[in-house]
Amino acid sequence: SDGDGTVDPADGCFADPHKIAPGACGCGIADTDSNSNGIADCLATPELKSRAEALKAALTSFKLLRSGASKSQIAAHKQARTKLKQALAAVTSFIKSSGVNVVFVNTTVTVQQHNTRIKQAVNATLKEDGSFGPNKRAAVSKVKALIAAIG
Repeated sequence: SDGDGTVDPADGCFADPHKIAPGACGCGIADTDSNSNGIADCLATPELKSRAEALKAALTSFKLLRSGASKSQIAAHKQARTKLKQALAAVTSFIKSSGVNVVFVNTTVTVQQHNTRIKQAVNATLKEDGSFGPNKRAAVSKVKALIAAIG
């Protein structure tokens, strides 16, 4: 009995006096959403990883539009560009709202520093200039560094 008034056989968290069911974060960890974004603080790290993986996929599939492209190629490129911008916004807005709750492993780089580096690299890629290839590789590298820091 943990003193929460629920008998142990009916208590899903029999050692946690604050819960009778595991909730989103499990027993022993509060299901707090300190910034009211709809994501429990304990889930911030996996949520950011998921968003970063989606950004990496959007970056990897983004290609430079060649001159003489067909209408369908232009339309597909516009879609890929929009998808990349949306994936970047998903990562940066999440970091802005939940970054303090993200836990990194083996890094001295903060989540805000990763965010700045990723935004700069992706925006350079979106310019689609003569440095597209190096810019895209740098952007993918920055996103991979974020994913590695998350663990």
